[in-house]
Amino acid sequence: MSTAKWIWYPGDFEVYHNLKLHLRREEYGFSHPAHWPYSAVYPYLEFSRTFEVPEDTSFVVRAHGKAHIRVDNLPFYPTDAEIPLSAGKHKVTVFVGTDKGLPSIYINSPYLVTDEKFHAHRYDLKDYPAACEPAYTKETDDPEIFPFAYERIDAVSKTACDGGILYDFGKETFAKLELSGLEKSAETGVFYGESREEALADKKKCYLWETVSGKTEASLVPRAFRFVHLRAEDPKDLENVKVHALYEYLPIAEKGSFSCDDPTVRKIWDTCAYTFHLCSREFFIDGIKRDRWVWGGDARQSFMISNYLFADREICKRTITALIPKETPVRHVNTINDYTMYMLISVWEYYHSFGDKAFVEFMWDRIMALYTFLVNRLDENGFVVQRTGDWIFIDWSDIDKDGPLCAEQILLWQTEQTMAKLCELQDKPKEEHMARADALKAKIMQNFWDDGRSAFIDSFTSGKKHISRHANIFAILFDFVDAPTKARILQQVLLNDEITPITTPYFKLYELMALCSMGQLEYAQNMLDSYWGKMLDLGATSIWEEYDPNYGIPECYGMYGGAFQKSLCHAWSCGPIYFLGRYCLGVRAEKPAYEAYTVEPNPGKYKRFSGVVPTEKGNIRVSYENGSVTVLSELDGGTLIWNGKQASIPKGEPVTL
Repeated sequence: MSTAKWIWYPGDFEVYHNLKLHLRREEYGFSHPAHWPYSAVYPYLEFSRTFEVPEDTSFVVRAHGKAHIRVDNLPFYPTDAEIPLSAGKHKVTVFVGTDKGLPSIYINSPYLVTDEKFHAHRYDLKDYPAACEPAYTKETDDPEIFPFAYERIDAVSKTACDGGILYDFGKETFAKLELSGLEKSAETGVFYGESREEALADKKKCYLWETVSGKTEASLVPRAFRFVHLRAEDPKDLENVKVHALYEYLPIAEKGSFSCDDPTVRKIWDTCAYTFHLCSREFFIDGIKRDRWVWGGDARQSFMISNYLFADREICKRTITALIPKETPVRHVNTINDYTMYMLISVWEYYHSFGDKAFVEFMWDRIMALYTFLVNRLDENGFVVQRTGDWIFIDWSDIDKDGPLCAEQILLWQTEQTMAKLCELQDKPKEEHMARADALKAKIMQNFWDDGRSAFIDSFTSGKKHISRHANIFAILFDFVDAPTKARILQQVLLNDEITPITTPYFKLYELMALCSMGQLEYAQNMLDSYWGKMLDLGATSIWEEYDPNYGIPECYGMYGGAFQKSLCHAWSCGPIYFLGRYCLGVRAEKPAYEAYTVEPNPGKYKRFSGVVPTEKGNIRVSYENGSVTVLSELDGGTLIWNGKQASIPKGEPVTL
């Protein structure tokens, strides 16, 4: 008999917690729910199972929602009642519904427990194994509460400042404050800051603040901060206040690592890993202060980064399930055209990472609905264009977005390539997608390629012929053009300082990847130092949403028109984890789920390095020193490539070249 678990309809746990997450953003003292459609849980379900018991017994059903139970053809029973069973074969069916929360049930008896052997139905003639999570195995567990872990943290300093008390917790964190010793008759202001300047700002500038009154102690909702400034009309009211915090985090193991002879690079890795862990929660979120939402473009990079830090399929599945709608789409993912395409690409990349064909099968109708929504909004030439309600994003940069945008079209081409792979995986015809890709490529080359300048222009309708890095990075990264054309783009765009530089770490990762694919690893390593390293020089304890070397403190904290709206802890900023694991350690999967993989290290300017790339099947350890490379792997199927030589990587045995 397996362990009893709370069970629910597949995907609804993710949908429910996604809904809660997107409704809880707050700023400047008011709520700010996300501005796109969210899926909802199925409100009425049926769970069933046929089983056999060797002797007379009984069982009890617990439920979230209103439920009734049927055994064979006997009359219905209520929840929480002792339901008799005679020895023999039986079928139990539990009907459960709710107008709020997550419909779910729990049974734990000697011969019947709720687990994946139950079937879940929602009256559409489809039958799926019930879903569950290992965190919910006790009757007292509540699947409507996400299973975060908590750890007490205390401020490293406490200073009387600006008529209040400033607490410094030493580094960025996400935690709930615990206050005691408050004056019940006084009103205490609590001002949070990722920076000292933000915590000391007034209500018009400080992004997160609240007031506490009528209490002697308070446990506040979790928020992002490093600094907290307590304020009262009379500072004496703060004299007896005691403050600590409960750090709230996902208990997920950080398995990847990287260190080298440059200590700054190790600090960059560690800071990125800490940042990424903070942003890995119910799902991969963008950042822990401002949005705390799930964004498709951010998530796609989080999947890539996670492969070199966590190698955890569950958070990837949860995030994809949350982002690809259950219903027929009426808007793009997060309203952003490119984010819809990233999510379709992410499904294939998820499969390639974990070999989870069953998940692709479960999501297939949703995948096709999202793809159909995408292509139905193309223009008469088959180009991605902005329709009412759309947001053509790509990046925060100087891009000419008049008419069809080149970067969007190359991303669409890659999406068609990906859909062909997914169709092949599902034993469905792929030829239509390949034909679409070929026709689209010809139109892109005809309309956007400037042969005289060896670059793709942003727009052919505006007449400006503006060149940005983004489309050209995609052209290299997706193998959209041949090797000689890539070489021309590299010289005329990526290595050309006259082309507007990228200032977000989001697209900086794609730039690093394109550079490395063109043999420019040392150039990319220098970019790591000059971009991420400079953030650390400014005192960053987590990696920021954006960095512009033209701004110092406090101007560097501003974004979106607000003095402190920039997120100083952002998941899309953690690209160095992927960069160092994929290109310096050189580990890449050649077949899904690492059935075959290659280790092709490249030290670049580093004199020595060592690191670990995690997989579900075990870790791959790579080290370089004195001109030789050693690999020790916990899985079969590897090939080491070094200095023109190749060697098989036997499981559990070091190999050196």
